[in-house]
Amino acid sequence: MDQTVKVAYFKQTEERLDRDIRMIDYLREESEVAKEKDGTSVSITQLLERFLFPSATHGKKVYKLSGGEQKTFVFIEIISTSTERPITRRTNE
Repeated sequence: MDQTVKVAYFKQTEERLDRDIRMIDYLREESEVAKEKDGTSVSITQLLERFLFPSATHGKKVYKLSGGEQKTFVFIEIISTSTERPITRRTNE
């Protein structure tokens, strides 16, 4: 495995999510920014948009997200709270 690869894990069911909070507020509890692989900063709002959450949805409560959206949201939380993990981009496939 390459030295730049970091392994992360999250369960099929994510009980740790506070479901009665807005997405943007949940992520901002940890940080306003995340780090790119090259060390540059990206705002939490930009990060949500990269993972196909348009700005109009940032105020959505976590409990209103679909199952797939919750998985994506947990992934965003994992990479936004670790300065060692590079930010990747989700494609709409």
